[in-house]
Amino acid sequence: IFRFIFLVAAHLILLPLLMINMESRPLRRFYKQYKLPFLKVVIHMLGFLVLLIAYAYMLLFDYGDNGLTPSDYFIIVLISSFVVDEIKQVIVAFLRGQLKSYAKDWWNTLDWLFNISYTLGMLLRAGNDSGFQNTSKCLLLLAFMILCVRILNICCMTEFLGPKLIIIRKMIKQTVAFMIIMTVIVVWYSVSFNALLYPNSEFSWREIEKIMSNGYWMLFGELNVNNEKVTVRNCTNTINGTADDNDSLQQSATQLGEDLTPYLKALYGLIAVVLLLNLLIALYSDTFNLVQQQSEFYWRQIQTDFLEEYSIKTIFPIHLQLLALPGIITAIILVCYSKLRGKLSNKYNMHEGKAKLNHRPMLVRVFLYDTNYDLKLKSTEDAEEKGALDNKGKIDLEDFDAIATMNKIADSLKDLKEKKQMRQLDSKRADRRNHETMNKLEKIEDSLKDMQEMKQMLLERQQNMELMLKEIMKKLDIETRANPDRKTVDCSDEGQEST
Repeated sequence: IFRFIFLVAAHLILLPLLMINMESRPLRRFYKQYKLPFLKVVIHMLGFLVLLIAYAYMLLFDYGDNGLTPSDYFIIVLISSFVVDEIKQVIVAFLRGQLKSYAKDWWNTLDWLFNISYTLGMLLRAGNDSGFQNTSKCLLLLAFMILCVRILNICCMTEFLGPKLIIIRKMIKQTVAFMIIMTVIVVWYSVSFNALLYPNSEFSWREIEKIMSNGYWMLFGELNVNNEKVTVRNCTNTINGTADDNDSLQQSATQLGEDLTPYLKALYGLIAVVLLLNLLIALYSDTFNLVQQQSEFYWRQIQTDFLEEYSIKTIFPIHLQLLALPGIITAIILVCYSKLRGKLSNKYNMHEGKAKLNHRPMLVRVFLYDTNYDLKLKSTEDAEEKGALDNKGKIDLEDFDAIATMNKIADSLKDLKEKKQMRQLDSKRADRRNHETMNKLEKIEDSLKDMQEMKQMLLERQQNMELMLKEIMKKLDIETRANPDRKTVDCSDEGQEST
C-alpha cells in the first residue's frame, strides 16, 4: 500500500523521467510497477479529479466575463491533454480494428461530448454580447455535468457499484420510452386546464412555459390547489378595460374553469400520478431484480472491458499526454511504416517471421499502446490448455450457474429442433405411404373392373353355349323321331360325341 501511495504521489516526477530513459535498472523497475492496470486506473482518475476540482473552482470563484483567468489557462492545458488522449484512443482502435467497439462505448461518447461542449463554450465566451456570454455559461455547465458523470467510470472497479451503473443505464432507456406516453398526458391536462381557466391568453414563450409547467410539477406533488381562484393572477376590476398604474391588466379565471378544473385535476392525478408513475416504478423494480440476479455476470463483463482498456493504455495518464506528444507522433509514424511494409511484403510474397512477443518497437509500446495484448502466442495456448487440464474436475459448478442454464437452454432448443425435424420426416413418410396406398387401391380397383368385365364375358359365353346345346338337343329329338330304328345307335353315337 505504501509503495502504491509513493508511486502515485511521485508520478509527476518519475513519469517524465521514464519518457526519456527507462533502460536503466531503477527506472525499469518503476516502469514495470506503473504498467499495472490498477495503478494506471488510480493515476488516471486522479487526473480526472484534479480537472473536476479546477473546473468547479473556475465556475464558482474565478469565472471571468472579460477574459481568461489563470484557472482557465490551467484547465485549457488539462483538456488539451485530454483531447490528445482521446485522439490517440481513436487511432489505437483503428489499428486494432475495433472502431465499432470504441464507438459503442458510452464512456467514449461522454468524453467527446465533454470536449465539444467545453470548446464551444470557450469560443462563445470570446463574444461581447450578453447572448454569447449566457450561451457560453450554459455550455460550460453542461460540460461540467458530463465530467461529473464521467467520473463514475471508477465505479466499474467494484463489484457492488459496477452493476448499479448497468441498472441506471437501463432505467434511463426505459424512462425515455415512458416519457413519450407521459408527455401526451401532460400536454392534454395542461392545455385543458389553462383553456378552461384562462381562455384567449397572450401567445408568448413565457406563457407556454407556464402552461406546460402546471401539469409537469403536479407529477411531483405540487398540487397548487388555489390556482383556480380568480385572485391568483391579480385580476384587476377596471372600467373600460383600463388598469391602475401599480397593477397590470391580466385575464381572470372563468367561472366554468373554477367549476370543472377540480374534477379535471382529480382525473389527471389518477391517470398520471397513481397509474403511470406506479407503472414506471414497477418497471424500475423489474429491471433492478433482473440485473441484480445476474450482477456477478454483468460485473465480470464490465471488469473484463475495463481491464482490457487499461491494459493496452500506456503508463502516461491523461494529464501528461502533452508531454508525451512527440513520442506519440513518432510511434504513430513507426506503426504506419510497419503496416505499409507488411502490405508490401504480402504483395511481393516476401517472407516475414511469425509475430513474437515485443515484435513492435519499444517506442510504440511505451507511447502508443501495448501491442503484446492482442498477440496469440503458442506459449499462451499451451499454458491455457495446461491450466484447463490441471483444473479438470476442480471447477465449482455453482460459479457457472448462468453458463449451465444457457447450455441447458441451448440443449433443449437443439432437442426441440431435432424433434421438429423428426416430425417433418415422419409426416413426409406418412404422406409417401398414403400416396403408395392410394396407388395400390387404384390398381386394385382397376383389376376388379377387369375381373368384372371377364366375368361378364364368361357369363355371356356360357349363355351362348347353353343356347347352342339346346339347339343341338332339339335337332337330335327331331332326328330320333324321324328314324326310330336307329335310336339306340344314334343315341350311343350322340352320347359318344357328347362324351
